[in-house]
Amino acid sequence: MSLQTYFQTSLPDCGYQLTSTLVSGKNIYAASNGYVYLLDFVTGAVLQQNNLSGRGHKEVRIAISDDGSTLVVGTDGYILGLNSSTLSTNWETSLPKCGYNLVNVVAAGGGGTGYAACNGYVYSYNISNGAIQATNSLSGRGEHETRIALTLASDVLLVGIDGYALGLNPSSLGTNWQTSLPGCGYFVTSVVGGESCCYAGCNGYLYMLNAFSGTITNQNNMEGTGKAECHLVLRQDAGVLFVGVNGYAVATKSSDISSIYTTSLPDCGFNITDVAAGVLYTYFGCNGYVYGLDDQGNVQATNVLPGLGYHETRLAVNAQARERVFVGIYGYSVGLDPVPLTPAGPWMSNSAAILGPKMLRQIAIPGTHDSGTYAIFALAPIGQDLPWYVKLIQAVPLPSIVIRHIIALWSIAQPADFLTQLNAGVRYFDLRVQGPVSGGPAAFVHGLVSAPVSDLVHQLTVFLSTPGYANEVVILDFNHFYAMSRTDHDALIENLTFNFFGALAIYNPKGSNKGGDDGFNTNVTLNDLWATNARIIVYYADDVSVANNNVLWPNVGNNNVAPAITSPWPDKANYADLKVALDQELPYTGTIPFVLQSIVTPDASTILSALAGSTVNSLGALAEVGKLQISQWLNGWGPNVGINIVIADWITENPYFISTILALNGTKAAVASEEEAIATLATVPKSPLTPDDLVKGIQNGTIKLADIIHHTHTQAFRVFGRNPSKENVKALTELQEFVEGSEVGKSKLVNKADVEVDPKKSERKEAVKE
Repeated sequence: MSLQTYFQTSLPDCGYQLTSTLVSGKNIYAASNGYVYLLDFVTGAVLQQNNLSGRGHKEVRIAISDDGSTLVVGTDGYILGLNSSTLSTNWETSLPKCGYNLVNVVAAGGGGTGYAACNGYVYSYNISNGAIQATNSLSGRGEHETRIALTLASDVLLVGIDGYALGLNPSSLGTNWQTSLPGCGYFVTSVVGGESCCYAGCNGYLYMLNAFSGTITNQNNMEGTGKAECHLVLRQDAGVLFVGVNGYAVATKSSDISSIYTTSLPDCGFNITDVAAGVLYTYFGCNGYVYGLDDQGNVQATNVLPGLGYHETRLAVNAQARERVFVGIYGYSVGLDPVPLTPAGPWMSNSAAILGPKMLRQIAIPGTHDSGTYAIFALAPIGQDLPWYVKLIQAVPLPSIVIRHIIALWSIAQPADFLTQLNAGVRYFDLRVQGPVSGGPAAFVHGLVSAPVSDLVHQLTVFLSTPGYANEVVILDFNHFYAMSRTDHDALIENLTFNFFGALAIYNPKGSNKGGDDGFNTNVTLNDLWATNARIIVYYADDVSVANNNVLWPNVGNNNVAPAITSPWPDKANYADLKVALDQELPYTGTIPFVLQSIVTPDASTILSALAGSTVNSLGALAEVGKLQISQWLNGWGPNVGINIVIADWITENPYFISTILALNGTKAAVASEEEAIATLATVPKSPLTPDDLVKGIQNGTIKLADIIHHTHTQAFRVFGRNPSKENVKALTELQEFVEGSEVGKSKLVNKADVEVDPKKSERKEAVKE
């Protein structure tokens, strides 16, 4: 598995300097050398820029207000408030007495109050206008870099400076306590707030203090990591504290900071190490490298940021199911994608001779269930759909943040966003939408609120605009609506028709399929669509909307018109029962498109078992259990039983799902690089090895298949030993048979025997700034 670069943006005008990064919802911010930028979440394009006129060219640090409306900037002894959408400057405040020095900022203090720290001074300010409300000169602590954080309850402002930790009253900024951190000397001190506690890191030492008294309750010397600056972050559920220090990744229990793991990050040397906590991984950045580590401290994903040199590497992550990692380094902003999905290419276009004459309902099409849930995270609002499992989990006597985290685990059906799904070959989306609530936009929903509908519009536009993809046909199935007024429906439809004007297929059950106003019916072929500009079919579960808009096709949610698609819900809580139910639906001989829902629906027993400690504790884990079974079923049913659209949860957990469906068309998926798919292995398998371990992922990874065969790579030695067992030889044979597919030939595999697996970091060249 790898952290794939999906954008790399040279930040204009700022040169080659330290670069801060921040993500807030779908807004990506970068700041460097006196400039601030807003970037597009999908493409990385610079949307807005503020040159911070008059503030010089110094390091810039940034924070976002609680409501997301104000980006607070700290630089050169000043704080500024920028409009988070336009980056226009709302206000600018000189911090008194601190000189022109590095400024750290916190913009989420509650009640409209933010905090700043500079050169031994701490300030509170009004986020709306920048007015200074209180100041603390930290008497006796000298003039040094000053770092700040709030406890989770925002009831103590924590300060780290020069080997000391302090607790301030967040209203008056009066000093409640100050504690000298033993053993660490006088060095830069980082602080993070927990539940009634403070964590401090300084010069290779980690401390846990009582947030109200400053008493040190625990200390971890992080043996073997050396004496260096520490970066700290608390996991979203507050259960684990992560530390980046001197080229090492450290995880500790938040309850007592005892060590969970200490991992030396390969190749990056002994340098400042940043850390960001995601859902899939915890990410560490050091000296031009980014790593994704699992809960045991194993490096599961790496990106060497080719061309960007060896510099301090700062990270931000949107800690959601569909997480992306954003990197600030040396005047560049980089977006990384940790989700393991192999690109399928424009598979419809590439198989035009075979698929073009076929009716859409005769083509095997990969789809996803609850397609828009990738943006759900623990602090997202409760959705208007309010499914039964949310009520069940809310009744459990656990802290609210833990409750929300559990709800999120059972609400996220897809960790990959729309564009990633489309690139992987998905052409059908199952969509559930709730109307605007509390001033928010119409958004996708499943237990918790997910991404706004505008995400779909934007990402689908990017996809269809990609060279070579203009003839791909995408089906949008809006089959559930919640709290949607007539005005809300009209606004959603206008959004679709405005952005996809001419690309929406007109529905007419008696249409000729020749395009134009005559429209298309359910016998439409790809060739029929390709003869026109129509590339998107929109199913819509609202009778009034369908009656008034000929670009909306009726689905099973309509009451007054015959549906133009069928999608029977199996409603089974285990895979054995699901197989029986799906067998009963096949062969399908109907005359409208058909959705085969290969999904297990958890029941109360499943949820309660998870709460009691079962490892099947999320929709993702449930999908993991059955991933091979679904692919085996599809192979068993074969191409002659009327399989049309197939949907599943967490398609990222099944590397065979999409390719197996496409194979039913009698075509081969056009992957981005056939040789890469043949010759790479995604993860180092765990012992004992199975064929499934070996073929898991089959995409960008760290071990070449040829290296395994010839035993030329240290990781291959570690996995197989110099004399692989009979079981391993058998597994390798099955792997080779799997990846060779249509007689690719052993020669390709043998020819890769001398390929070097991991290019040396020293081979990277410094980027030439455009």
